[in-house]
Amino acid sequence: MPYERILREEDPAAVARRNLEQDLDAARAGLCQAELKLTAVPGADGLWELQLRLTSDLSLPGTVVGHCLPVSLSHNEALELSTLHTDHGMVFSIVPAHCLTRFVGFHLTATTEGQTMRTAFVLKLPATGFPEDRDSHVLRAIVQNREGFLRILLLILMDEETGPGTLATMGETGCGSTGQFLEALGIPLFEELVRASSRHPDKITRISELLDELTDHGRKTDIVPADFRELWQVFADYSARRRGGRRHG
Repeated sequence: MPYERILREEDPAAVARRNLEQDLDAARAGLCQAELKLTAVPGADGLWELQLRLTSDLSLPGTVVGHCLPVSLSHNEALELSTLHTDHGMVFSIVPAHCLTRFVGFHLTATTEGQTMRTAFVLKLPATGFPEDRDSHVLRAIVQNREGFLRILLLILMDEETGPGTLATMGETGCGSTGQFLEALGIPLFEELVRASSRHPDKITRISELLDELTDHGRKTDIVPADFRELWQVFADYSARRRGGRRHG
């Protein structure tokens, strides 16, 4: 009896899923290759308008619907990609400077024959018009109060000895002054600064840069606790005397 090869029909649902995967891959590749650019436009009250523009053609498969938004915005502020054309850009919500970002999230949904597949990814896009002091705005947004400042300070000073225990208690409420807060964590701040200046001088540089950023080079001091500013001045004077002693020694 001659051998007969039996061909089985592929499951229609599996075919539909494979087609959706191909469509999503094609849509993602098209977005990655598209010439997308962000532009920040200053507005009133220190706010900014973030625009997304397309300088080349973009065609998505008919089964795919896409949305996008800067990663600093909430998901309900996403805009549909069908509104993006070479002659018509997208305008996202008006945002403060610290929300300006080059990272844009894309959410794609492909649907056919009752089957649905989704994918999401982030692209870092070229941008123009961002303020030069944007990093300072981002830092101030993160460090909005005394506790936030102390957490950043501890992260800079942390090493293998102080790290684990400090991380475990950083979320707990501190008391009173900066010194009391750090004493509760078992960290003698002045000694930590002296040790860092000797073993890890880059940490002192980072703290100095942090203070400059947060205080606008001494013009705005409300975020940095007053007792830390006093301690930092004592430390700066001590470091200057020590450096002077070395030069004359």
